Amino acid sequence: MKSVLIAIGIALLSLSLISINAHITFTRTLTQKPFTISIPSTAVGVITISSNSSNITVYITISHNGKISIEKLPYSTDLSPGKWVIEGYKQIQSVIVKKIINETESLKCGNITTQKVINQSVKEISGTVTSPVYVKITILKVNPLAHTLEVKLIGLLMIFSGIILWILEKIK
Repeated sequence: MKSVLIAIGIALLSLSLISINAHITFTRTLTQKPFTISIPSTAVGVITISSNSSNITVYITISHNGKISIEKLPYSTDLSPGKWVIEGYKQIQSVIVKKIINETESLKCGNITTQKVINQSVKEISGTVTSPVYVKITILKVNPLAHTLEVKLIGLLMIFSGIILWILEKIK
């Protein structure tokens, strides 16, 4: 019995100390449909959302466990456990528009009309996101157990119980 307790204790202690440290990267292009992913409590990672358009400002909505926020791209945060829903909110694009202005000048010999071309920057706001938005999820490590501290304590308790039983058996 004592050797079984010690063996199980060592196994639990070993299991609580290991983690899978292989980096896993997943990139997806956001479409008109929301992107949904569930992150388990044993995973540790980062989510990065970006757009490759330099003259377009993109906003997205992020829903995480019922909490909704509107974020400007680029956006990066640590992944926390739960359900993530990401969708496009709006985009703002700056467009340079040429505007022609007629100016009339009164001179002694008569009126002269001149035209001036003025470049104006106009912001177009769209309710849908049409520029490509990339969602990159990087999982840094995965723990095989959700509650490692409790498993460590149980493993140590089983090891000490086995040692105490072994000592008591030697005393008798």
